[in-house]
Formats: sequence, structure tokens, C-alpha cells
Amino acid sequence: MAGARGVMLQVSNAQSDLNRLRAKLMLAEAAVSAKDRRDHAVQFYEDDAFLVNMIAQFAANGIALGEPVILIATRAHGDALLAELRARQFNVDNDIKNGHLRVIDAGETLESVMDRGQHGMPNEERFQSVLEDIVPRTPPRGRRGIRAYGEMVDVLWNQGNVPAALRLEELWNEAAESRQLSLLCGYAMARFPNAEHTKAIEEICRLHTHVLPTERFIERDAAGRRMEIVLLQQRARALETELARRKTLDSRLRRTARLARRARDVAQQANLAKSQFLAVMSHELRTPLNAIGGYAELLEMGIHGHVNDDQRDSLERIQRNQRHLLTLINHVLDYAKLETRSFRFEIADVAVVDALRAVEALTLPQIAAKGLRYAQSGARELMVRADPDKLHQIVLNLLTNATKFTNDGEIVVECLADDVTAYIHVRDTGIGIPAERLGAIFDPFVQLDNDYTRKAEGIGLGLAISRELARGMNGSLSVESTVGQGTIFTLALPRLAR
Repeated sequence: MAGARGVMLQVSNAQSDLNRLRAKLMLAEAAVSAKDRRDHAVQFYEDDAFLVNMIAQFAANGIALGEPVILIATRAHGDALLAELRARQFNVDNDIKNGHLRVIDAGETLESVMDRGQHGMPNEERFQSVLEDIVPRTPPRGRRGIRAYGEMVDVLWNQGNVPAALRLEELWNEAAESRQLSLLCGYAMARFPNAEHTKAIEEICRLHTHVLPTERFIERDAAGRRMEIVLLQQRARALETELARRKTLDSRLRRTARLARRARDVAQQANLAKSQFLAVMSHELRTPLNAIGGYAELLEMGIHGHVNDDQRDSLERIQRNQRHLLTLINHVLDYAKLETRSFRFEIADVAVVDALRAVEALTLPQIAAKGLRYAQSGARELMVRADPDKLHQIVLNLLTNATKFTNDGEIVVECLADDVTAYIHVRDTGIGIPAERLGAIFDPFVQLDNDYTRKAEGIGLGLAISRELARGMNGSLSVESTVGQGTIFTLALPRLAR
């Protein structure tokens, strides 16, 4: 799946590159074929210095021809344009005074023509009102047409308001039909970095009669421009070929992903069938095992005649192994229920001290038989939200494990709590668990190693079941351990609000 996502990303990037090349090719061809006429031109640029130079030349030509020049620019570009005209020996102050040159703030002008709102549209009536003020319908007497450069559309594009920018271009085109206007606007190529901008740049080019590409193309001679067009066409074809290849690869990966999902579904169904089989078999095995235990108990009680010491010892062995086997089968049945999500939790308010007392009644004899010390603290008056039977099962499993793997020292149960969570720590001074195996002990059917397995009875389901039971009660079960020093299991459960 990760491979499929990677190829899809590569396909998207290739498509983006192709779209950018197509846009550049369109601009290049327009620049070669467009006639040099005064209508509505658009200058694309990559560097502000190039834009300022081009607009300054546009203004200088107009002033030289006796055409009034109106520059609707950002403050930064307006100041740079005036500085460039002064550097070209124009008497800017005099031209402004005589009406040859007028510089207007693009931001303020744009605000006066826009409807309110983050993504508002140009208001046609406001636009016409502003236009009457800055661009007269007829040039002053004795003057030719009027030249106007505007950056309001670029400001809108920079704000992400593409529809408004395109609508403003349409309004300028409508204005040019009733006025002797030579219009020029500028767009930074940095505004079009992605594939989704291709349609917009095509629309911008459609709305202009003269499209001027960026400085990287316009500064080349005619032969260089034609060669650039050929190179762009070749690169576009290469990208189309690569895009087709990657789409084919993407299709194959998608097909592989579908097969993998199908195989996963089959495996999940097989796992479910396995769990259902284990549940059924566990039920079927428990019945004869209970019967074995019952008959052994009857024999031990002498119901069917006198039992000598050797026979009693054998009956005790039968019962002990019957109980052990029944415990294993119960674990398998519990795990099968967890896998099939058929475990039900009856959450209630539970006194931790009562749960511990019930478990201690079952485990303290084994702890004493091994000569271990036992202590418990902090449980008094501590209440949790839990299923009483599931809590009993978890704590019993933790104390049983602690007893199995502790040969000397002590087992301590310590209860702590904060405002929302109760923590039951079961600490022993047993053999400990290697750090590299801590992450695996909650996996089903896992024992630490062969020596550990030989020393301990069980099939490695107790901790896996206990962790899932804790999670089912909105809690958790975690472990800390040091080899040779002991282990601490921590059961965390929601605390009853006080």
C-alpha cells in the first residue's frame, strides 16, 4: 500500500510538471505569434526587477508618444517604477504635475471596488465609478490613447481569490471597449506552482490579446525562442510518456493492493473460523474434564469403597492435573471470545480491597508454600469502575505469575490513585524479564524462553487475555522488569469519581 501511495504521488508530480511545461509552451508560442498591438497585454515575470524594468519601458514609451500613463501598482512597485523613470532621465515630478503620469495605490483602489468578505467579488458599479475617476473616456485634448498598468489582479491572485481576479480582468476588457486604452497587467509566475493552476493560467491568457512570457524566454533571440519551444515540446512529450508509464505501474500496484486486501480478508476469515473452532472445542472438552474431576473426588471421598494412601495420592494427582488442564482450556476459551469480540463487560463500582481479598484467598496458600512474604497496601476505600469478574481474573493471573516466577523474597500489591485513575501494582522479586522481550510478553502463546517454559506451566495466554480485559474496561496493563531483580505489573483502571 505504501508503494501504491508513492507511485500515485509520483504520478501527481509528473502531471504537475507536465502542466507547467504546457503553460510555459503556451506562453512561448503566444509571444512568438502575437502581433504587437495595443489592447490588453499580460506580462508574466519571475523577478521583480524585470517587471519594474518592463513597466518603466511601457510608461516611458507612452510619455514619449504623448500618451497619458496610469500606473496602478503596489507601493513597493510604484516607488521602484518612479525611481527607474528618474534613472532614465524623465522629469517625473513635472510629468505628474502635467498629467502625463499618474501613480495610484493598487491596494487602496482594489479595496474600493470589492464587495466585503474574505473572498468577495469586484462590484461592477464601484469599478465603473473608480474607472471614471482614473481613466477618462477620451484622452485629454491633443493626446493619443491612454496607457494603463494595473496590479490589482495580481494582488487578488496572491490572496487566493482566483475568481475575483478573473472577473476583474473581464471588467478591464469591457472598459477597453469604450475607452482608448492600452492595458498591461503583471502576474508573478510564482503564483502558478501547481498542476491545478493550469486551467486558471489558460483562462488568463484567453482574457488577454497579448501574452508576454517571463524574462527567461523573452530575453532570448528569435532563433533561441523557437529552439526553446522545441525543447519544451520534447520535454512535454517525454513527461507524457513517463506519466503513462507511471499510470500503468499505478494500475498494477492498485491491482496488487486489491489482491493483498483480498488475501487479508481470507486470513481474517480463517482466523475467525479458528477462534470459533477453539471456542466450540473448549466447551466440548470442559464437559468430560469436569466429569473426570467429579468422579475422582467421589473416589477420594470413599463413595465406592475404601481408598488406601497410594490410591489417594494418585487421585490427588488426577485432580491436580484435571484442574490444570481445565485452566488451560478456560484460557483458550477466553482468548477465543476476545478474538470474536463475544466477551461482555458488566461495568460497576468495585471496591479494590474486596477484589484483592477474594484473590488472596486463592493465592496465599501457594505463596506461603514457597516461603515468600506477601504484603498489600493502599486498597482500603479505593473504588474503580470495572467488571468484578474480569478484575478478579486479571489480579489472579498477576499474582499467580508472580508466585510461579519468584523463588525467594516477596510479592507486594500496592494501590495508588490520582484524580481519575487507580493503579494496582503487583511487584515481585523473581527472575525478571529481559528488556528485549518486554514488548512480546502480552502476545498470545508467548513464553520467555525454553528454560522459562520448562519452569512454568501454561500456554502463554494469561497476560494476553489480561491486557485485553483491561482494555475492555477502559484501562491498561503495563510492565517494568529487571533480570534478576524482579517485575512490576501495573493495572490502570478508571477511578470512581469522589
